Amino acid sequence: MYTDSKEYMALLYHIQDTNAPSLAILAPSYEPFYEIDLETRTIHAPEILSVKSDHKSETVYFKVARWYDGVDLTTMCCVIQYINAANEGRVYAVPFYDVDTCSGEEKDTILFPWVIDGEATKAAGEVKYSVRFFKLDSSGQYLLYNLNTLPTTGRVEKGIEMKYEEIYRVADPAPTAGTYKKGVYYVLKKNKTYDLCWDDYDDQTQYYVKVTLNNDKTDFAASFLEQMINYANMAAQQDVFWIVLD
Repeated sequence: MYTDSKEYMALLYHIQDTNAPSLAILAPSYEPFYEIDLETRTIHAPEILSVKSDHKSETVYFKVARWYDGVDLTTMCCVIQYINAANEGRVYAVPFYDVDTCSGEEKDTILFPWVIDGEATKAAGEVKYSVRFFKLDSSGQYLLYNLNTLPTTGRVEKGIEMKYEEIYRVADPAPTAGTYKKGVYYVLKKNKTYDLCWDDYDDQTQYYVKVTLNNDKTDFAASFLEQMINYANMAAQQDVFWIVLD
């Protein structure tokens, strides 16, 4: 029988065809392992997943019984289906199963990771997710096996959002002709753009001082730090000092 949309089934088939989990010993022993109970289909998950805009800095490790009703889940593909706080649906393809780290009474246990990337942390707030084990037939249209957990939630916390305003003001007081005022960084407005000023200061021209940077604008700000590096030696030789940030 068909389940889900054709587009989503095609995605699952692509994952099965190109990203089927391999067996590896990659789960670090010092990390906590969050249990998936297949009898109740629940995930005992961390409350906090990550911070907004983090990218692959956090990995959540899950553990689940290798066998379920006589089926070896290592022969299945696995994905984490999630809806981020921006209400966008995404799929994480589990890259490997670790069946060796757990031993003793837990010897038939699978460990697998969720490396939380920027799609999951795009917005701060609640992330809803579930785990799915599956196998599709060779046509990619029919499910030969499908096992889902119940959805659970985790939180992406707010970080500090840096926003810059780009302000230019007329350089004041104006230095005398042929000199620079120490402690400021001069730019010259030409039409609608601002250019670095490396020539002698002309007291008949209105020069501007860039007070703060705005990384959303590209006419001057995008190359600002690069220009600082490129002209550092020149600046030292000409006794030019960088902009005052205030």
